[in-house]
Amino acid sequence: MYTRVFNKMTAEDIQAYLDRGGNTLFIGVGVVEVHGAMPVDVEQLVPEGMALAMAEKADGLAVTNLPYYFPGGTIISPATVQVSVRESIDHLMMLCRSFIAQGFRKIFFVTAHGPARLYVDAVCRDIFQETKIHVCHLNGMSLMQNFGNAAHMSFDDLDTMGCGAYKMMHQMEFLKIDPEAKDPEPMVREDTPVSRFTEAIRPYGSPVSIIFGSPKEHGGGRAFRSEAERLERCERGERMIREMVDRMDLEGLKNALDEYQAYVNECMKKVPRIRGLY
Repeated sequence: MYTRVFNKMTAEDIQAYLDRGGNTLFIGVGVVEVHGAMPVDVEQLVPEGMALAMAEKADGLAVTNLPYYFPGGTIISPATVQVSVRESIDHLMMLCRSFIAQGFRKIFFVTAHGPARLYVDAVCRDIFQETKIHVCHLNGMSLMQNFGNAAHMSFDDLDTMGCGAYKMMHQMEFLKIDPEAKDPEPMVREDTPVSRFTEAIRPYGSPVSIIFGSPKEHGGGRAFRSEAERLERCERGERMIREMVDRMDLEGLKNALDEYQAYVNECMKKVPRIRGLY
């Protein structure tokens, strides 16, 4: 296959993939929000890069160009595109219905944005109740913790992966080069009511309705002083993404999903009312 990016394939290519039994999509779901010196779509490119690497490893296709979803606490910045949780759910539900009707049966949302769980998990459950097909959420926060190089990745590691994603998706030119660039200011996470509340609620659950007090609280990245410096960082970031995906047993996950779907079908035979409950 000359590409595994669904959006860049011809209709004939997609049909050939389905005809030979392919049925797997890795859908990169992003966000457009303030992110320091990085382009505002960096948290779109990271899941796209991960989705592409997963598609290459697990005989799937990668769906891209899905940037506008709920951003969370960064709405304080005019660079952040605000989409509600409800609107995000509705749009992803629509996409799932279409992809299922097109013949795809293993659908994996790939995210790299903390608040994505608020809408992606809801879509996975509602689509299951509607179709009995289990759409899965591959949460980037969990992926980085369980398959990354370290248990707790630093903000610099995340920025490096972001650079790698721009290279993987052939958009490296959007990472700025400025020979006079100064070192970036550190990301500010001051002792504020937000940070104190976040820490206070952590033992009980997750904060949901967070708004940062300054765009600097969601920063990162830098302008590179030369093309060589940018390329080195991007190559390092791509290696981090690919090494992380290499540690994943995606075929094992797909097989477990097949087994589970067969189990669901048996459950519906035993208890037919399940089909019409939702």
